Amino acid sequence: RLQFIRGDTPTAIKSLEEALNLAHKSAQGSTQADCLMAVGEVHYTQGDYKQTQAHYQKACQVCKEQLDPFGEATGLCGLSKASLGLGLPHQAIDQVSEALKIRKSLGDRKAEAECLRLLADLNAAVGRLGEARQHCEAGRQLSSENSEILDRAKAEVIMGRILAKSGDVDGAIAQLQAARDLHAQTTMMGGVKIFLDPHELGECLYELAAVYMTAGERSRAIGCVQQVEKIFFASEDAGGLAKARCKLAVLLSSTGSDGKPTKEEMEESTAKLRESMEARKKHGNRAGVAECVLSQGVIFVLQGQNQNGSDKLKQARDIYNELDDQRGYAQALMELGHATSTTQQGEVYFQEAIKVYHEINDQVEEGRALQHLGQLQTNLNNRATVNKTWYDCLAIKREIGDTFGVKKCLGALISLADQSGDSVSVMALSKELYELAKQGEDADNASHALHHIGKVQAQQGNPTGAIDSLNRVIQLCATAPKSTKALARTAASYDLLASIYNEAGRVEEAEAAAQEAAAARARGGLAQPSQSKISGGPAPGAPPAPQDYHQEQQQQVDPNSVRRPSKTSSIKGMLGWGSKNKN
Repeated sequence: RLQFIRGDTPTAIKSLEEALNLAHKSAQGSTQADCLMAVGEVHYTQGDYKQTQAHYQKACQVCKEQLDPFGEATGLCGLSKASLGLGLPHQAIDQVSEALKIRKSLGDRKAEAECLRLLADLNAAVGRLGEARQHCEAGRQLSSENSEILDRAKAEVIMGRILAKSGDVDGAIAQLQAARDLHAQTTMMGGVKIFLDPHELGECLYELAAVYMTAGERSRAIGCVQQVEKIFFASEDAGGLAKARCKLAVLLSSTGSDGKPTKEEMEESTAKLRESMEARKKHGNRAGVAECVLSQGVIFVLQGQNQNGSDKLKQARDIYNELDDQRGYAQALMELGHATSTTQQGEVYFQEAIKVYHEINDQVEEGRALQHLGQLQTNLNNRATVNKTWYDCLAIKREIGDTFGVKKCLGALISLADQSGDSVSVMALSKELYELAKQGEDADNASHALHHIGKVQAQQGNPTGAIDSLNRVIQLCATAPKSTKALARTAASYDLLASIYNEAGRVEEAEAAAQEAAAARARGGLAQPSQSKISGGPAPGAPPAPQDYHQEQQQQVDPNSVRRPSKTSSIKGMLGWGSKNKN
């Protein structure tokens, strides 16, 4: 085990197999099972899930024969990791559920809490976020009763991961920061302060870095992974160090709302990735090599070298395919979709990824892939399939309880229905979005929905209702006075009000609304509509269509408004939400 930690994988496996032979010859069943599980764990970190599965299955069999229920439960938990890696999450859940029954019968509360945490993680992996929360809360309660600080910290990390999967970025950040503080507690050993569990602290910091990137906080994400690099360097964990450097390389090349990479950071990124690749080749870690190749592809895409990026990503995809790593394979397809996101080939890659995620029952990632496909089809104006994609995505987001995702899908469908002139769908979808936004005190989506409700009311000859809706939009947007998006929406609402007032012969109010629209655009640095557009009258009985605030929004990026997908949106996949990434 020490040889493996230090990166000498071939010697480590040789030593463990020698120990296994000695245990077999001396008929030491428990030692034999322990050795089998140790070898299985090495294969797991190398990405060889079939060998992992074979060794844990044999260990479980030995424990049964030796009437060792504690060892059998440990083996089942290890076996579940192999099942998840092979794309069999429901089988993994069954294996951990069986382990939980055994540990309950033994009265081992600490081990029982571990099973509950595993079940939380596995249920989150397949999109059962409600069940995941229940298991996590139960595990956290057990850990609190037993005064187990580290176990409680592990539960906090899982809860943060669940919140991130449900789209609650702010909640995830708060949860993971609390977990980090628990994990960061130290103890004295040989007169030196050490972390209670450096590996778990590292995993917590990876999760925190991922949600920081989702929030556009690049500097904080980099800081987290730099801490992980220092931790594994100090603990002489060669595999952990290689993993940290690979992830750091991607972050250093990324862009966030708080800055872009400098020349020095790009050079450091290249050096980190080279060091990680060399270490993983030396360790014989093919899964790690695949991650490095994937990272190189992502970095090329971030730099605008899409062809070079695609070549590397295809290479990573093929390695994952050889390893039978379905999640890695799907992730490579997702990144290829991003690399070709201005072409129809991007659709093909996203569709392939959706198929894989569906086959391995990962609804969270399937929904994410559908969302990226919907955005691409919208950009390509693929009207034949874009509505179905967004409705499929909406169905998954509803099923897994991702309220944030549901609102995003509804917003996209409202815009599509508006463009096609389907006022019935616009009204129904907008009402649903408004109710959801109101429950969550979400002024942005509430104003979006009300703007479209007001627009339809005006089209349907209900000026009183339209005026009321549009004034409420303006009030909601006033809560974000510096947001370019809110100012664009305010201007569009005043434009609509001006046209309604004109139709009613309320000239002074119309002129005042037009002046307010111009003032809102000026405050946001937005282009004013042309005179012809202003003076052009509507068809009889219908208000003119004002400049759409979505189009105005594209004229100036607003980092302080909503988070929008970009090249960096794939980076959270590199950092990983789900089961712990391999060294």
